Amino acid sequence: MELLFYLFGIGICLLILAEGARAFVQGISILTKQTKMHSMLIGASVLAIGTSLPELAVGIISSYYETGEILYATIIGSNLFNLFCILGIPAFFITLSINKMTLAKDIPLAILSILLVGVLVNDHLIFGAETNELSASDTSIIFVFFLFHYILMPLKSRTEDHSKDIAISEENIPYALSHYKWGVSFDIISGLTMIVLGAFGGLLLSVKLSQFLGMSHTMLSLLILAPGTSLPEMVTIFIALKHNQKMLAIGNAIGSNLFNILFVLPASNSFGSPAYPTFLNVDLLFLLTTMVMIIFGYLSGKNEKMPRLVSFSYTIVFVMYMVFVVNRG
Repeated sequence: MELLFYLFGIGICLLILAEGARAFVQGISILTKQTKMHSMLIGASVLAIGTSLPELAVGIISSYYETGEILYATIIGSNLFNLFCILGIPAFFITLSINKMTLAKDIPLAILSILLVGVLVNDHLIFGAETNELSASDTSIIFVFFLFHYILMPLKSRTEDHSKDIAISEENIPYALSHYKWGVSFDIISGLTMIVLGAFGGLLLSVKLSQFLGMSHTMLSLLILAPGTSLPEMVTIFIALKHNQKMLAIGNAIGSNLFNILFVLPASNSFGSPAYPTFLNVDLLFLLTTMVMIIFGYLSGKNEKMPRLVSFSYTIVFVMYMVFVVNRG
């Protein structure tokens, strides 16, 4: 009976989350059309930050209670699930194209960020320290990268060609409020509120469910908390793809990953000094490999489009990684 209660509650939270994501993406899509901002820029900034709020909440709480295993595993796992939503199943049915600026700068910056964090958290392995943790200076270095990225994005918006952006037709605007002055703001605010409430509720019930099933902290983080905190990104990505906003979806996935690494991680560490478990280097390496696969995948395709063979290969590797996580315990 208790198991059914948790499953039913999670289902209700997912419905709230889905409706919130629909309203949020609707408002962002109309904003893209009205302001003529690049949809990739919108997805990588406003959308990415908004949908990363659950990761930030989990990060702050886990850091405060010095549970580094949950903090780092959740961020790594969340980033992996974000990418899987783009490179996995959806890529089997649609052709995904990517903006040249994102391929040339954003993804390499994400790779550099992963390498940077990998060096900074492995104090024992690299520098011979007694524990692995992010110091105040380490956190400052990561924040510099964060500021660099979000100062650079407005400059990119001025120099990029917006003529190839996907327009939103009136048939794709289901909300009557969107035609009024404050309609877009209402869509965005109400949608974001439902995303946060649905994610937090689903997250809480997921934790209770994992405790009921007797899962370890690592398995809890990678199999429950990571996909749980990624639900806003997952639903938002699928809704964006439904509205044919492919660049918005890709921008949200990559932007959320950058925000998780460059802001959520150092911001969470400001509330404590959780130790980094060395065994998570395997998971960090897999995340790095995934980002490299994106670059080679798009470079091997034509006109910055991802070949389906690459998506199929990534799906197999991702499933193998999930099996590894379960076996590791």
